[in-house]
Amino acid sequence: MSPEGFVGYDELIGELKRLHADRRTGILFLATGDNESGQVGLRDGLIVAVRFRRKTGMDAAYDLRKARSVRFTFTRDLPDTPDPRLSASTVWTALTDATEPDQAGAEATVVRDILVTALTEYLGPMAAVVVRDQLRDAERTGRDAVEVVEALAKGIDDPAAAVAFRENVTAALVARRPSSPAHLRR
Repeated sequence: MSPEGFVGYDELIGELKRLHADRRTGILFLATGDNESGQVGLRDGLIVAVRFRRKTGMDAAYDLRKARSVRFTFTRDLPDTPDPRLSASTVWTALTDATEPDQAGAEATVVRDILVTALTEYLGPMAAVVVRDQLRDAERTGRDAVEVVEALAKGIDDPAAAVAFRENVTAALVARRPSSPAHLRR
């Protein structure tokens, strides 16, 4: 490969920061100057999958960190199913030796995960879609976590199950942030 089109690792991190800030969904395909390839999957700007040097997950993220020169291209293809073992903040730390670029985004991921986990018991796999839609609507309208939990509970047909859902989510949110209810910026 010719050296044309290759940039330093810092430019790759800059691109990931931009994609995160723009909340992009897709795949960042990359190639290194050493003729190695990989990809970083993003959903709503959060890293959900990493592949590099025939490795996946955190192993791939740590190996990618060693790349000296890269070139990359982003496509709006949907990434494969997110790796449940990854958290966006952990991958970000592995790639940059830094903290998540957007703490509100990291907190929103935690809130989303709590809601999806609790709602999956009642709605199955559709819970992720319902939660995503409610959180997007909440962001547009300025609703807080309590209102989102209430809206999700109303979608559960069994009144006793709706009460249990509210209690479980409230307990999980309070345990996560004991000083205040969860913040919804996502």
